[in-house]
Amino acid sequence: MALVPSAFFGSHVTRNALTVVAWASLAWDYISRLRDEYQVIWKPIAIERRPSSIANLYIFLRYGGLIGQTINMVWTMVLLSSPFIHPSVCSSWYWFQSLLIQALFGVMQYVVMLRIDALYCGDLRRRTVLLLSWLLERAALMYIAIETYRALRNDAACMVARPPVTLTIGLVATVVVVQLFAWGMTFFKIHGGPKSPLTRRLNRDGAVVCASIVVLYLVAVPYATVVDVLMHNIHAFMITMLSNMGCGLILNLQCLASDHQRSKLSHAGSTSSTWCLDTLEASVDSDGGS
Repeated sequence: MALVPSAFFGSHVTRNALTVVAWASLAWDYISRLRDEYQVIWKPIAIERRPSSIANLYIFLRYGGLIGQTINMVWTMVLLSSPFIHPSVCSSWYWFQSLLIQALFGVMQYVVMLRIDALYCGDLRRRTVLLLSWLLERAALMYIAIETYRALRNDAACMVARPPVTLTIGLVATVVVVQLFAWGMTFFKIHGGPKSPLTRRLNRDGAVVCASIVVLYLVAVPYATVVDVLMHNIHAFMITMLSNMGCGLILNLQCLASDHQRSKLSHAGSTSSTWCLDTLEASVDSDGGS
């Protein structure tokens, strides 16, 4: 009997420690970028007295991620602190993590699609393809989440057995294909046209997002099916990564474009620095014609 509490304690400590690390990484990114957030998100909101569409996306990614990760940490360290946990608690925990990841991933991917759509100047055919790829990815990931839940088995300590290999392959393949497709559209458009600081930023950020997500799913998710304790904690790191990357996409572009807009308007005496992804098309066009 002494071996059971010892084995549980080891997994429990590991699970709690990794969850805290994921939360701390998210909090650090938030604090380190708070100044940029004020300049390009909250300051325009104060001036215009209402948030833009991209500001709403940012607020969800940032504060939805922070609140969700905090709830996940408390849930892990308090509700899952007993070696004998009711199955309903495990099920609720799985669905909370899965739905939060689906929401963050969906919004972050939507931001990526907005950038690509603006690069192609709202071309209807490409916009339709982008929308369909976004919807298909959401539907596929939700289906895989449901099937994974049906196949998972929890022990008394809410430790999940390895998910089916076929579902893991399907998850990885879906995400990798869509990410490579999105990055490919960005790459070919930018390398086939005029270069500017804005388009270079789009290309770099798009490549970073694509590489990060592809590496995560190609390496971390399959590895988590082998090392049982990481199966639980990979979700916590996914929440942090999706929130940080989505916010970084918006802040990087907003800061660059805000500087670009101020430099163009300074000779006219304008003090406006409001810029968002809604005007990316016009900015790219003006860069291309300069």
